[in-house]
Amino acid sequence: MSNFIKFSTLSYYKLKDIVDDQPVILLEVFQVSSVEGLSKSFLDYDTKYKDDQTLIGDSHFKLPKSGSLLVLLFIDERGRLFTTIRSRYGKSGDKYTYYRSKRNCHFWIERVSE
Repeated sequence: MSNFIKFSTLSYYKLKDIVDDQPVILLEVFQVSSVEGLSKSFLDYDTKYKDDQTLIGDSHFKLPKSGSLLVLLFIDERGRLFTTIRSRYGKSGDKYTYYRSKRNCHFWIERVSE
């Protein structure tokens, strides 16, 4: 069974040099109590993307104002790192245990429509 890490856009600056036709490896999972626990510069890095519709100007993915988060650290085949911030809890419950069990596993990057 393949693992996927899904993004609503592949225009994130953090993904600029990441090849999406090769799997990436989940290196680590970090718990964060809330968005306030992350620095402004890290949030800018992780959430900034080029608008898919106009391709002019930058946008930022809107993170939840409250609730626990996970920071997933990935590496591609050429040794480039990137992160993605996810809500800790979703429809399937606590995602922390799931992602911890998937450390060192390959993930395919997938764009999904909203």
